[in-house]
Amino acid sequence: MAIETEFKFLIKMPSEELLSGLDESDIEQLYLPPTGGYHSERVRARRRGDTVVYTHTRKRSISRISAIEDEEIISEAQYLRYKAASTSGLTKKRYVMQSGGFYYEIDVYPFWSRTAVLEVEFDENGEIPKVPECFSVVRDVTDVPEYKNHALSLKIPPEE
Repeated sequence: MAIETEFKFLIKMPSEELLSGLDESDIEQLYLPPTGGYHSERVRARRRGDTVVYTHTRKRSISRISAIEDEEIISEAQYLRYKAASTSGLTKKRYVMQSGGFYYEIDVYPFWSRTAVLEVEFDENGEIPKVPECFSVVRDVTDVPEYKNHALSLKIPPEE
């Protein structure tokens, strides 16, 4: 188990030029009814080239921006069993950029053409990450429930 503390920003869609230079993967993320006192439970298939990694993740909120995260790698067969029991899901393309000691994850969803979501995790030293100048922030959505991935899998807010 690990504590995940992240900030989330709605950003203008980055240029193809910027995105093409970043590490990218395709993600299918499916949600399950939470069990064992967790508020969120999901399975994910993350494809990078010819490699697919399947994970099962359960989260329990501990503050407005932090959650205890219990994640394990699972087999494709386990993933497919969970997939059959999922209640909702979404797909996205994730790009990862490192800057100033932080990893920035840019999630591009197929249902938006002008905006994307930028996530960055707090580091262990308590340093607050700054958004790199190459991104244009529309607004901070860290505390906006409609922009959580589970909520996006159920209802897509209008694009800003």
